[in-house]
Amino acid sequence: MSTVLRRTRHNNRAATHYATRDALTGLGNRRALAAQAGQWASWSARYGGAMSFVLVDVDRFREINDVWGHGVGDRVLVALAKAITATVRSADLVTRLGNDEFIVLAPELEPDGAQVLADHLLATIRALRVPAEGDAYLTLTASAGIATVFDPPDSQPRALDDMLAAADRSLASARQAGRDTVAEPVVLIDTAEEEERRP
Repeated sequence: MSTVLRRTRHNNRAATHYATRDALTGLGNRRALAAQAGQWASWSARYGGAMSFVLVDVDRFREINDVWGHGVGDRVLVALAKAITATVRSADLVTRLGNDEFIVLAPELEPDGAQVLADHLLATIRALRVPAEGDAYLTLTASAGIATVFDPPDSQPRALDDMLAAADRSLASARQAGRDTVAEPVVLIDTAEEEERRP
């Protein structure tokens, strides 16, 4: 009986691991992000600490798939996952949000610090050389949007969807500016009247 229980616990842990991991990159997925973001949003709301999201999107990723095929596209995504993970702080959480979008949850990082981190991420991505076919290598650029929650102590925790929507608005500004750039952060501040600084 104890063997069956041990096997069941092991299987449950494995199922939880796979349910929160992106199969291609090994990064956390949206479920993992939701769990971590919920905890940090509660901390941020209770103590008034900043929390930033950096949303990174590969420029013209569809063209890579169209020209080189999905195998090379997958290689690009794996290379990006490794490069982003190696660039962020140890306390940051990197997840693959969808197709070619990655998000960094950066606790206790204010807007200026998030901008520095995003600039560093894009520089790292520009330096990548991803093998394509034969002797060919791909170089990449990406665009980044930032959302920072900066609420006072004892405020209400922010919903993940609201924070992601703010990061997406910032990312849209980066795309409109011509890509390969970091947009101004969207800063969410809970005051007597809700104030939002947009790019």
